[in-house]
Amino acid sequence: MLIVNADSREFHRLGASVLGAAIEQADEFHAALVERNQQLKAAGYHAQVAVEPQSSLLFLIDEATGARLALHRSAPTAAEAQGLWFTTSPEGKPGRVRYSTAELMGILASAPERISPAALLRPVFQDFLFSTSMIVGGPAEIAYYAQSAVLYERILGRQTPPEPRFSATLVEPSMADLLGRYALTLEEIFAAGNAAALAQKLAARALPAEAKKKLDAADGALDAELDALTGWMREQDKGLGESATTAAKKMRYQMGRLRRLAANFQLQREATLGRHAGALVNALYPGGALQERTHGAAYYFARYGLDLAEIFCQQAASVRNGHAAIWM
Repeated sequence: MLIVNADSREFHRLGASVLGAAIEQADEFHAALVERNQQLKAAGYHAQVAVEPQSSLLFLIDEATGARLALHRSAPTAAEAQGLWFTTSPEGKPGRVRYSTAELMGILASAPERISPAALLRPVFQDFLFSTSMIVGGPAEIAYYAQSAVLYERILGRQTPPEPRFSATLVEPSMADLLGRYALTLEEIFAAGNAAALAQKLAARALPAEAKKKLDAADGALDAELDALTGWMREQDKGLGESATTAAKKMRYQMGRLRRLAANFQLQREATLGRHAGALVNALYPGGALQERTHGAAYYFARYGLDLAEIFCQQAASVRNGHAAIWM
């Protein structure tokens, strides 16, 4: 494993050409990123990093305090055709000092460790220094590459291929039993998000057949009657129809509330539902996050042995993308 002190002067001097390009070609890079963000949005994707009108790809390390301050660009003026640079504090407040492009290039030449790459430039800076052949990253890291590709093309003339890391949830036998008992999937645990919501779901499923039948009948009858009534009102008058639609939504909300009341009553009658919901969420989606973000590996290796690593490797080879479930 190679460990490098990324704060050192020597390290930043080696990558000065990348940092210099981000200073001197700031407007070109900014325009390319704005265009890429528009392309991603049009394709139905989310841009991981927002590119604001005055944002840049760099931070400036404060000489006195060592604070890492975001660098921003101001529009060109008659006095400064290349525009000016200014810093903002961690709270987002603009600093009083302004820098010309030449002054920033001077800082880069004399104290390169004071110029630091921001999120979209960081992988380009890294891959320039290490000639990286592949990057393995999590979903958020991989998402950066959809945007930073335009920087790779302009600075390095190539892009390092990204590969998603293996991601999985370990399902122990006791949790598998509970999933089977309540006919739940891992996706439903994720969708619930917390123990309270999952407990509501379990309680709704545990309602007596007669209660479910009556609730479904009332729900269906209400929908049918409201659809017919609001449709007629829309035909009479547009404003009347809109008011009727709003009122109908409120009635449907109250119908949903009746379902929740019945589920809550069932939850009180069967206390185990709440305990089981809590156990499932704590084990499989702790704190509303993937298990791998919260649980340490030591527990699993201590319980199942070091052969667990081999199971991971086998699973990783068979799952190319997405999230896997490993049943212990």
